[in-house]
Amino acid sequence: YLENKKENFSNKYASIKNADYTGFPPTLIVVSSSEVLYEDSILLHNKMTQDGVDCRLLSYSGMIHAFPFTPFLPESKEVFEYIKMFFKNIEIIHSNFKIK
Repeated sequence: YLENKKENFSNKYASIKNADYTGFPPTLIVVSSSEVLYEDSILLHNKMTQDGVDCRLLSYSGMIHAFPFTPFLPESKEVFEYIKMFFKNIEIIHSNFKIK
C-alpha cells in the first residue's frame, strides 16, 4: 500500500515508531511469538507505553495465528479471562465517565 520510498516509511500514519499515541484509550495486545507481526506488536506496545497509554501486552510462545479464537486451547480460555479482567478494570477506573 506504500510505494517503496524512504519518506513513506517515516510517515507517522504508516510507522509505529513515528506515530503519536497520546490520548489513546487503554489497549490490550495479544500476540504469539510465532506471529508474523510479533516484532511490530512489541514495538507498538513500547511506543504506546512511552506515549502514556495504558497498554498491556500478552505474549504467548509458539501459538497459532488467532489462537484466542480456538476454544479447545487452554491458552484461549486464559486470554479471555484476562480480557474480562482488563475491561472490568477499565470500567472501574473510568466509572465517573458515563456514555449515553
